[in-house]
Amino acid sequence: MSAPDLIDTHGPIRLSPDRCRLSPGSRDALVDVVDLVASEPETATIEQIREVAAAAHLLLGVKPAPRSA
Repeated sequence: MSAPDLIDTHGPIRLSPDRCRLSPGSRDALVDVVDLVASEPETATIEQIREVAAAAHLLLGVKPAPRSA
């Protein structure tokens, strides 16, 4: 499902900083990685992309897909 379809179906995801379960330092580090992956994906490492995907899975409440070999 594309991002626009997801938003149309479920509405936008609203994150409230006062409800974040991460410590301020962890939250800031994750924000930095998300910004890098979003703005310059060609320079992001595989591990950074996995961090963003793991955070998205947690936010959406879904289990990650099994890794392919």
